Amino acid sequence: MRLFEKFTNPLANLSTAYQTLKIVTFILLVVVIGLTVSLIITLNKEQIVVGVNKQGVPIPMEIKDKRVENMINYKQFITYFLNSVYDWNSDTYIDQIEKALPLMAEDIRGDYIQEMKKGGYIETIKKNQITSSIQVKKILTDKAKKYKDGYLVKVQAVKLRVTDFIDRTSPVKIKIAFRPVDISSKNIWGLEVFEIKEIPID
Repeated sequence: MRLFEKFTNPLANLSTAYQTLKIVTFILLVVVIGLTVSLIITLNKEQIVVGVNKQGVPIPMEIKDKRVENMINYKQFITYFLNSVYDWNSDTYIDQIEKALPLMAEDIRGDYIQEMKKGGYIETIKKNQITSSIQVKKILTDKAKKYKDGYLVKVQAVKLRVTDFIDRTSPVKIKIAFRPVDISSKNIWGLEVFEIKEIPID
């Protein structure tokens, strides 16, 4: 009896070990396939930098789909752009516009610069100590709608323009068309505005 057990027990243990090895191998194979798929998906996504804090550090940096409806904070991009264009005073105007210009498509950037130079606009702002501000009330478009080679949103806002003589508040609706572009040191958003239209609200 002892002799029988002596010869059968090692074989039984070997069979159990073989079964265990097959299970472990299968689990490792599943894990490797899962990691490979995750890596492929991650490589096919784009890193979007949302903004820069006061210390100049980009925040946050997340992997997001290239589809614009999944881009993090395109609404924040619109708000940032509008604040750059409309929030300034006689001392900060040039700095604010320099922030906005890299976020514009080349053609409207040229039009904007030409408009600024036309009729001594900068000199008028300094001479009359003009202050401008905007309050974005609501982005009226829940999701950016496809438009030309980009997307379109509508914004409801209130503009305030103050001079030595005038304190004027103007409710407006602003249509902004934007599209994805390559991220650069001058445009960390990866988006640019290619059309903007302001409509007064009565």
